[in-house]
Amino acid sequence: MTNLNRFSRIQGSTSYLAIEHSNVGLYVHKKKGVLIDCGYTEADAQWIGDLLESSVIRLEAILLTHAHPDVSGGASYLKKRFNCKVYVSAAQRPALENPKNSNYISMVQAAVEKEKEEVKEVLPPENEAGSVDSDPELSSRKAVVIPQPCRADGVLSPDKSFVMSTGQVFSIVDLSGHVMGQCGIVTPDKVFFIGDALYSFDELSEKPIPHIESVEQFQKSLDILLETPYS
Repeated sequence: MTNLNRFSRIQGSTSYLAIEHSNVGLYVHKKKGVLIDCGYTEADAQWIGDLLESSVIRLEAILLTHAHPDVSGGASYLKKRFNCKVYVSAAQRPALENPKNSNYISMVQAAVEKEKEEVKEVLPPENEAGSVDSDPELSSRKAVVIPQPCRADGVLSPDKSFVMSTGQVFSIVDLSGHVMGQCGIVTPDKVFFIGDALYSFDELSEKPIPHIESVEQFQKSLDILLETPYS
């Protein structure tokens, strides 16, 4: 495995990069790379791209667990920079290609505005502006970034494995629940990237978001995770 600065090796040729809003997976074989998710902002994507280029890794594909901005926001930038292909499930494809029409983004925006109002209510009297927006750091941290549209080059499905140009095979697992069409992705090293199929209580208390689209499917995905042989 190439020694990528800031990417931490998990097993074999699989590593991950921890960024503010999510984790990004990377599998490398013969200097060709596949990303699992790709960051939230263009700044995230630029950083990922710089790390890949510094290790002379050619990015050939991005496999998205789902199309929420925190995991897919860097797709458009990286696709243009590396001329790579992007794959997502059929159910999530519309949100990737037309993010402004995403109901999820609208819900998150509403939650953010509510949180701003709650913060405003507890601001000290000496804060004449009386608004979260008067604090640039708070305001930017609570902004909802709408990513650039990104055309998908293909569809991920549990019925069909993804195969790299070098012949390495990735398995696709249905982990719907958080959203319908969320995919778990298993690298050739048997490392299982599960997207947002699980949250800790700490994460939910710090960043409350609409996180379960289907309780029934979420329970099924939990059963899959409980029984998985993967790491």
